[in-house]
Amino acid sequence: MIPNFGLIMICVIFSIGTGVAVALYNEKKKDDRDKGGIPTKKLNTILNTIIGAFVGVFIGHGVYVVWNFKTRPELYAMQSAPWYTSILVYGAFTIVVLLICFVIKAIIKYKQKKK
Repeated sequence: MIPNFGLIMICVIFSIGTGVAVALYNEKKKDDRDKGGIPTKKLNTILNTIIGAFVGVFIGHGVYVVWNFKTRPELYAMQSAPWYTSILVYGAFTIVVLLICFVIKAIIKYKQKKK
């Protein structure tokens, strides 16, 4: 069980690191209020952090499932679903979250161009 815990921690650190790196990269301008008083740059940074974190978790989970399948295929032999089913579920959930974030980002860009 210890190798599983170590790999999970590596995946969590990778996902958090990805989110923080994206947030730091996009934190450039301080005056970020649009006409309505909404802090658009801060919201954009939060959305980028969410995007980076979800992509990092998806990659980390995928790596973990592939590694676990390669090391213990007998655990997945007793399941009725294929071994990659959890990767597909995580992928679908990640795509939904990314679409929502990108739609919000597009609305923000549209409002910034409008002013």
